[in-house]
Amino acid sequence: MADELFVYGLQPVRETLRAGRGVERAYLSREGGPMGEIVALLKKAGVPVDRVDEARMNALLPREDGRTVNHQGVALRLSAVEYCAVDDILAAAQAKGEDPFLILLDGVTDPHNVGAILRSAEAMGAHGVVLPKRRSAGVNETAYRASSGAAAHILVARVTNLVSAMEELKGKGVWLVGTAAEADPCYQTNLTGPIALCIGSEGDGMSRLVRQTCDFMTGIPLSGRTGSLNASCAAAVLIYEVARQRGVRA
Repeated sequence: MADELFVYGLQPVRETLRAGRGVERAYLSREGGPMGEIVALLKKAGVPVDRVDEARMNALLPREDGRTVNHQGVALRLSAVEYCAVDDILAAAQAKGEDPFLILLDGVTDPHNVGAILRSAEAMGAHGVVLPKRRSAGVNETAYRASSGAAAHILVARVTNLVSAMEELKGKGVWLVGTAAEADPCYQTNLTGPIALCIGSEGDGMSRLVRQTCDFMTGIPLSGRTGSLNASCAAAVLIYEVARQRGVRA
C-alpha cells in the first residue's frame, strides 16, 4: 500500500533522486546556486520539470500551521511511498549477511518524530522500520521532510497488528527489546544479534500488549531534572547503542 506525497527542499529532493524513487514530476521556482546539482540529477533521472513562479509553488504544496512551507525553490511529486512487508526487511538483512535490526514504532503519532526516527535508523544501519496502520503517523510530507531524505533509503513496513508482527518476528529468531525508564541501562544490556527495538508513543510509551510481547526491556539512564526524552531522541540514543554494540561500520 502507499501514500501519495510531495517532497520539497534541497536535501530531501537530492536524496530522493539519488535513491531512484518513483518521481512523476519536478517543480522549480528558483535558479542558480545549488539548483544546478538538482537540475543535473533531474536530467539524469529523466524527470519532467515544470518551471513555476513562487506563487504557483506555494499554492502547489501543503501548508504547515497555516504558513507556506520552506520549499527552497524545488519540489517533487512522487507516484507513491511504497510500504514493504516485514519479510522484505528480513530479506534485506540476509542479503547483507547481517543480523536483522528493525525499529518498531508503537503509536508514534507525530510525523516529525517518525521522520526523525527514520533518519536515525537509516544513518545507523537499521534494516527497516515497522509502523502499525492504526494509532501511528505514516510516511507523509512532514515525516519525509523531517527524515531529511532518509525515508528514500530505508525500508518501511506498515502492519495491521503490531503484536502479531512481533510474534512472527519472534518465531524467526528476532529478539524483541522494549524500552522502559526503570529497566537496565542500554549500555549494560546485550543488544547484539537479531534485534527489533520497540519505541513507544510520545505520551503513553508502549502499550500493555506490546510491552508484554517483548522479550526484555532496556532503558536510558538520565542524570538531569528532566524525567524523560522525546520519542525520537530516545530512539536515536538506543539505535546508536545497538549499532555501537554491533560494530558501527565506517
